[in-house]
Amino acid sequence: MQVIQPMPEATQVLVKAWVGAVIILSIYSFLYNDNKLYRMVLNACIGITFGYGLIITWKQVLGPLWWDVMWGNMAQIKHGGVIACIGAYPLPFLYWLFLGIIGSFWYFQSSRRYLWLARIPIGIMLGANAGIIFKQQLLQNRDQIIDSARPLLATGVNGTWPSGQPWMGSGMHIDIWQSVSNLIFVVGIAAVMVYFFFSFDHTNPTVKRTAGLGRWLLMLCFGGFFGNTIMTRMAVLLQNIEFMNNEWAPAPIAFGHRFSVASGWVGLGLLVVGGLIYTIWYLLRKPTKPSGPDTPQTEEELGAAVTR
Repeated sequence: MQVIQPMPEATQVLVKAWVGAVIILSIYSFLYNDNKLYRMVLNACIGITFGYGLIITWKQVLGPLWWDVMWGNMAQIKHGGVIACIGAYPLPFLYWLFLGIIGSFWYFQSSRRYLWLARIPIGIMLGANAGIIFKQQLLQNRDQIIDSARPLLATGVNGTWPSGQPWMGSGMHIDIWQSVSNLIFVVGIAAVMVYFFFSFDHTNPTVKRTAGLGRWLLMLCFGGFFGNTIMTRMAVLLQNIEFMNNEWAPAPIAFGHRFSVASGWVGLGLLVVGGLIYTIWYLLRKPTKPSGPDTPQTEEELGAAVTR
């Protein structure tokens, strides 16, 4: 039996660098134009992600949470067989088998004829998750909701009152800056809430202006979110540039025993050659005639079209 020798470490580094560089350059080629290389790499990445998702789904969800639980004691299967395992745990086996059948209805989303079967687990999951998510969101945002009720006349900040202790009944002096901060905060929340009150018409000038202030505050918030998205994309771009500069460009390509060239120079040469080939092909290609029902095909039709 022939044993496959592992790839040398230097070769692994070189292959990893070039595969990453080709993928990065192919994806960013979309900035110039939509091309077949971009689509090929994109589809390959989508396929790899889908396959990886299937493996993760089986190893972390279907396997441990359904298959192993349905069969119960796996050691008993090895000694007594499948029938003995089902006989030892009949009710759990039927219960998890029923859940597996219901869960398999998800895959009927790809069928037009039996699409209605996929709506059964979807409805069950939506109903169950709605209650779970509502509870999670309420508990997660409870402190934020409580903090929204801030005193407009506040004293100093302490451990019990992080937004300032109410001035009335405290016997302490008013903290002007904290009171102004709480006032701006409460007015902003009220303005945004008024903007989302669609149960009545915003014809009243006070309501209309308050809703307008809420809209401006929302636009500022969305602008911050958009800026955060742009910074995330820029961080990804910088990581790709760092990979190209630190791992791909200096990776040596050996040509024989005494001669090697850095990957950056080889890649630059390939880009120059590819650009020249594309330019020559673009200049020498024959222009194609436009085709369509309204396109003149004969000289008479062309002359008539020019006359019109």
